[in-house]
Amino acid sequence: MNSRSWWVIAVIAVLMGVLGFLLFEIREVPDVQWQETYGYESKQPYGTWVFNALLEARFNDVSVFKHGEDTLLVDIESVENLYILMGVDIVLEDEERDDLLDFVAEGNDVLFLAESVELGYNDEINYYVIDSRTDSMVEVNYFWDSLQQYSFTFYDIDFARAGTKDFYSCVADTFAGYDLQTLGTMQDSLPIFTKIDFGLGSLYCHSVPYLFSNMASKQPLFLEHFNRVFQGFSPNMVIVDHMRYHIQGNLAQSQLQFVLSQKPLRTAYYLLLVTLVVFIIFRSKRKQRAIPVVETKRNTTLEHIHTLAHLYLHQDQHKKLVRHLEEIFNHKMYTRYFLKRSQGDFVDQLVKKSTVEVEEVQQIVDDFERARNRPYMQASSLRSLFERLEIFYGKCK
Repeated sequence: MNSRSWWVIAVIAVLMGVLGFLLFEIREVPDVQWQETYGYESKQPYGTWVFNALLEARFNDVSVFKHGEDTLLVDIESVENLYILMGVDIVLEDEERDDLLDFVAEGNDVLFLAESVELGYNDEINYYVIDSRTDSMVEVNYFWDSLQQYSFTFYDIDFARAGTKDFYSCVADTFAGYDLQTLGTMQDSLPIFTKIDFGLGSLYCHSVPYLFSNMASKQPLFLEHFNRVFQGFSPNMVIVDHMRYHIQGNLAQSQLQFVLSQKPLRTAYYLLLVTLVVFIIFRSKRKQRAIPVVETKRNTTLEHIHTLAHLYLHQDQHKKLVRHLEEIFNHKMYTRYFLKRSQGDFVDQLVKKSTVEVEEVQQIVDDFERARNRPYMQASSLRSLFERLEIFYGKCK
């Protein structure tokens, strides 16, 4: 084998090794996704499937609805309901914000579970981040149980090793006399759970959604903490929503990110790349010699006709050319319309089938008759006849 063959074998061997590593990698931990999504249907570490199940268990005597793309707060006519909106960051458009504030003002409660809340420009309430803490532990106190502290360890890429994270406050400016109440703090001073009474209802904001994630549910104080947070709520109905159903949702990813985040799709993607590389390697070499360019064949019949026409013109034999034109005309009318010149109603039938004016058809037939009876024909007459024929051929169907 030559050097090129050895290179091809080496490249294929390396690609097969990489593919085998990707497909048969031995992992010490389960194959999970560590993206912070807080989706209420997700069983991943940063999903809130356990939290959603606890909501249904705690409020088992009322309805717990999953909010969807086709559900609007303006469609809910009852009051004393609890609307929970989750996500990493909550960003609402003006119309969504107005609907939500109207929903609260009518006598309902809203709970934001997100690291930040953005309601856009609003002359009543504006949430903002005033402070943050970077830590691997979350120690929470609530005002109604100040002696009890709830401690959670933060994990980001490993179940066995703690990580660090920036935790943010949840405060708001109120421009219409609404009071901001701090219900819970982290590390004794960072306000993470706040309340604003608005109209007949209230707006709650909890800026550490990690405490309600599946990852946090593996820690001892999760259930007790959940009960403490929701002990003050007694709604007639609970609506659970997520930012992915909103236009400005923060969970949007590119198509490639989504493919690489799913193991079956990721495997198929890598297989496609390897197949493409192997195809390029084996198809890059030409398999046969280049085919020489073949000259286009010339139509000698047209050249012969052109030569005869010049001979007739040079010899001033215009009448012979008229005879050829007449034969061509008769042949075309027969092959196209099945009409013979010998028919008595030839002109009438030709007018009907070709849709050409009767005067033009009659003029051509008369020109042929006059040329047949004349001993000599002028070049101008031949040119006029030829032009009429060209016009006729262009108009006829």
